[in-house]
Amino acid sequence: ELYDLLKFLYQDVERVQVLAFAKVEKRKDDRKSLLQSSASTKREALGQLIDLYIATMEKADFEPSFIIVNFFLDLMNSKPFIAHNEPVAYMMLYILLLSSGYRCLHLYSLFEALSKHHDKFINHIKEASLNWNEGLSNPMGLHRFMLQRLLEAYRSVEYEVRNYTFDQQTNKSDYVENTINKLEEVFSKQDIRHRHPTISDSTINRTLKRMRDEKKIRPLGTGRSAKWMKLYPTARRSNLFEQMKMKV
Repeated sequence: ELYDLLKFLYQDVERVQVLAFAKVEKRKDDRKSLLQSSASTKREALGQLIDLYIATMEKADFEPSFIIVNFFLDLMNSKPFIAHNEPVAYMMLYILLLSSGYRCLHLYSLFEALSKHHDKFINHIKEASLNWNEGLSNPMGLHRFMLQRLLEAYRSVEYEVRNYTFDQQTNKSDYVENTINKLEEVFSKQDIRHRHPTISDSTINRTLKRMRDEKKIRPLGTGRSAKWMKLYPTARRSNLFEQMKMKV
């Protein structure tokens, strides 16, 4: 519940009296906001908003991010609590995006992205909030802004994953090739596995194929038990006597 989130965030730094629902404000004219039309308390209005969000998500007639942005906008403007409404709304925006399948936010900071575009973010909120009390808000600009941030997040995560994968493959492949350089002139994949039990067969096969294409090795037969032969001289190993012999 949102009230529990409010208490969790501020119970150690805020007075208990402040961590409470606000009172419904009486308007001077006869107009009523969308959330105030049937609710007599802020708690009741918030409950209606949550029920509406859940029902709309279940229908799946709209993109989840669009529904989440609308919920965020309503939460910001309805101000259900006496204080700290904006931080709670920001947290709910993040939580709802995460729980709705935008997995890039597990590896990409939404708040860092919003802080980089802080002025634009605030302006979009203000523009979307115009005529909110009359139920005539326009969240399209804010939604477009959030889609841009999500796209940036996916691109950033994709870039990091691609670089990590490349580094992992490159390092392990080089490691395997270095081992092959130290093996006998004729060797098998089992010789490599014995020295690198944690390296996958796909990495070993990829390295063998690359070295074959580079004319460094060639297969002697087919199948898993096939041997491979190096097409370059194996580095000469000094014997024990030579290793111990002192140069004069």
